[in-house]
Amino acid sequence: MLKKADSLYIHVPFCVRKCKYCDFYSVSVDDELVGRYVEALERELQLYTGMLSRPLATIYVGGGTPTSLSMPHLRRLLGNLKKFVGPGTEYTIEANPGTLDNEKIGLCRFMNINRVSLGAQSFHDDELAGIGRIHTRREIFDSFKMLRDAGFDNINLDLIFALPGQSLKKWRESLRQAVRLSPEHISCYALSYENGTEFHTQLSNGELQEIEDEEQLRMYNTAIYTLINAGFEHYEISNFARPGLRCRHNLVYWFNYPYIGIGPSAASSFIHDSFTTRRTNIRDVRRWISAMLDDSIPSPGETETLNMNMTMAETLMLRLRMREGMRLTNFGYRFGMSFEDAFPYSISTHLASGGLAMNGEKLMIPRERLFVANTVLADIVHEAAEKK
Repeated sequence: MLKKADSLYIHVPFCVRKCKYCDFYSVSVDDELVGRYVEALERELQLYTGMLSRPLATIYVGGGTPTSLSMPHLRRLLGNLKKFVGPGTEYTIEANPGTLDNEKIGLCRFMNINRVSLGAQSFHDDELAGIGRIHTRREIFDSFKMLRDAGFDNINLDLIFALPGQSLKKWRESLRQAVRLSPEHISCYALSYENGTEFHTQLSNGELQEIEDEEQLRMYNTAIYTLINAGFEHYEISNFARPGLRCRHNLVYWFNYPYIGIGPSAASSFIHDSFTTRRTNIRDVRRWISAMLDDSIPSPGETETLNMNMTMAETLMLRLRMREGMRLTNFGYRFGMSFEDAFPYSISTHLASGGLAMNGEKLMIPRERLFVANTVLADIVHEAAEKK
């Protein structure tokens, strides 16, 4: 039986300017193109309405930069989502401090958005300029204050560490400034040089030098120490929350539950019995618009159905990103076998080496191994792929 999705992701592929590290699909804001995009979005939303619960548990409007849209376009986009919002819906929008003002914040409040993810990234103007951000340190503080004054009581701050030339001292100061603002949630990501980004090209050309692994580990541990001491719960490899304020939308991904994604490059995950089918829309806003408005359904993209082994591997991999790990009984209830039977080589190898640990009936990655967790997770996926 196909399960209805309780979560919806909207991809808004527009930015004022592309950041040098970003590999998410985005293009420059163009008013005429945005208008056609919103019209096409309405069409795709109609197609999936019957597969969405109402009200939804979570809605996440991301990008790109949703707040780079003009007021008329943002109002029309958000207006299409109001029918899915209920009293218990976690409704998030991503925002860039350089694109927020009181009018847009007021619109978000009117549309029942109750959580804002603010892309701070750094509290140093030289670092912000170096990575291509359009805002300053001052604008982070100003945007945060405007959100608080408007009544938003659930705000996330995104931060990036291991920026080119960044020192541990400057990273520690960014963490301190973030804590001073007292947000409800903080996400800390290590910079990765993804193929196709400006930073990847500069790294390949020798124009940039990556921060040494040992220094990155010190930065990561500094984030854990600083934020836990400030009262945050470290609940996922890169995410910290005040008690009771974990990002519920991201938990849908990490628990491998079904969700619908609409917009160019957006992914959907459909659960049929114990099998997962994933569909990803094409990374081309103009082709996506043409397909949606010409009724070429489904829109161009890729579809992949995971077999049982890969579904089990992905579920375990995602849950191991969580600090509490995967409970033996939960895995057995969902798949009818233990994770030791499903992945005997990976589990036994990493238990022996310390990359994994059992805490009661929970399988987890020890805190001291979190920064290199990808080695464990990749081995589980590889073992699943090798099975017939």
